Amino acid sequence: LLECGGELHDKAVQDIIRMWPVGESARTNVRKDLNIAVHSDSIGLSRVKGQWYVTPIARHYPAFSAMLTEWGKRMAGLPRERSFTSISLNAFFDSPPHEDRGNYGPSWTRSFGAFEGGLLQVWSKIGTEGPSVLVDTQSACAVFDGNITHAVTRTSGWRWSIVYYTASQSWDAPPEMQNQLM
Repeated sequence: LLECGGELHDKAVQDIIRMWPVGESARTNVRKDLNIAVHSDSIGLSRVKGQWYVTPIARHYPAFSAMLTEWGKRMAGLPRERSFTSISLNAFFDSPPHEDRGNYGPSWTRSFGAFEGGLLQVWSKIGTEGPSVLVDTQSACAVFDGNITHAVTRTSGWRWSIVYYTASQSWDAPPEMQNQLM
């Protein structure tokens, strides 16, 4: 799509994402039931136990990663230079209130599909005490602080979401990994 000089139209990108076999993830912060995995893929730069790595999807499917990156930058009106290091591609789940671990700065998200509900709920501070706002991420890209408590309300139907973020301390990753980033 990008190599042919094609423009990234929302419908074309969404059709490609719908065909993507989103894997099962062990992300415990977004699971209501720890016995049931959620469908979520991490793409880009990540860190486990202090070790940086470029995710297998980013390494093995660079065209898919580039498409998601360019689409995200266009949706959010971000500059062409790198504005985030990582992407979470999520499918078919709503999430309980949680804080993301290891994010730096704002996150951008967009959802799509044939579903009802699935609103992003963001609190004003860590914890669910106090006011929160509901945001429709299906009609437009939303910016939020993933380090503050947030959730996705009950969803029925087929909902996909993409979250773009910067991994905390990504500037400490080896330069050769930073150069592989989106």
